[in-house]
Amino acid sequence: MAPETFDLVIVDECHRSIYGSWRGVLDYFDAHIVGLTATPTKRTFGYFQQNLVSEYTYAESVADGVNVDFDVYRIKTEITDNGSTIEAAPSCPRWTVGQGSNGWKNSMTTLNTAGANSTER
Repeated sequence: MAPETFDLVIVDECHRSIYGSWRGVLDYFDAHIVGLTATPTKRTFGYFQQNLVSEYTYAESVADGVNVDFDVYRIKTEITDNGSTIEAAPSCPRWTVGQGSNGWKNSMTTLNTAGANSTER
């Protein structure tokens, strides 16, 4: 596909699409690029050279009745104060297709101390 194939490229969720391999795709085309996002970052503004076509703030959307306001309630618990850990389980059930009376087979995958998986049936 030639770089001049498109005159306009519209990118949804552009705050994610300007990185990695997608950036190469966007840079390849010799076209105007319009990026859509509800959550722009400094990098997003940088990619589009600070060119902001429209801005609709959260406060404006609440005033217009498009969104509702919210209140933040912080709940203090032992876990929020001290953190927590989740113990690793010695085994985890794994379902595979194709065997058993109902078409499913339940096998148990066990992690050994070396980190390799072994399957018990």
